[in-house]
Amino acid sequence: MNMSANVSMQINPMPYEVDFTGFVSNTVAPKWMERLRIILMAQCFPEIDLKDSSNLSVISRVEIDYRRPIRFTDSIVGRAFIKKILNSSWVIGFTFEDMNSSGVYFEGSQVGVFIDSLTLKPKRMPSIINQKLNLMRK
Repeated sequence: MNMSANVSMQINPMPYEVDFTGFVSNTVAPKWMERLRIILMAQCFPEIDLKDSSNLSVISRVEIDYRRPIRFTDSIVGRAFIKKILNSSWVIGFTFEDMNSSGVYFEGSQVGVFIDSLTLKPKRMPSIINQKLNLMRK
């Protein structure tokens, strides 16, 4: 289920992201995903104070399917979108494509879980986030 909450950004690999093989290191993908997740939250949920302990969430799972290597000279567009909503968690999907040929470099997902700041156990999604997500589904 793709909803209207989605963002994209252009990415140009940096020299320090290239490993000894001449390609962008696989360790860079989670960093790019996290950058997009932060942009998604800021643009789609600007009224939510992410520093407020009642809105605390952690990434509990990251999956990445690498399709082809990325070179330093490649121009990439990364996209993030809300894929699934559950009671205490949500799944954000990601795609990273070549800006010129539309070939996919990698796809992935992150599972974010809302937790209680004192017990560090999962808790229901904050109502303000849940309400906004429900509006986006319509």
